[in-house]
Amino acid sequence: MPTLTLRNIPEPIYERLKARAAHHRRSLNGEMLTLLEEALLPRTTEGDPYLALAEEAHARVPAPLPDLIREGIQRGREGEATP
Repeated sequence: MPTLTLRNIPEPIYERLKARAAHHRRSLNGEMLTLLEEALLPRTTEGDPYLALAEEAHARVPAPLPDLIREGIQRGREGEATP
């Protein structure tokens, strides 16, 4: 497997990478590999039937749904019955 060395990484980028790796409980190397995979490899749903189903369901949801949810929450706070 090839090895890649990064030099002259700006301090703010290094610190954010370090914090991100700690947040995800990964090494710096593991976090960099994850970021590179997400950026460079195509995301497919072929291997994950649940992800494919979720994406199909999401495509069928009407766009104003978040507005309807907010409206329902507001009505609930005001004690109104929701239809």
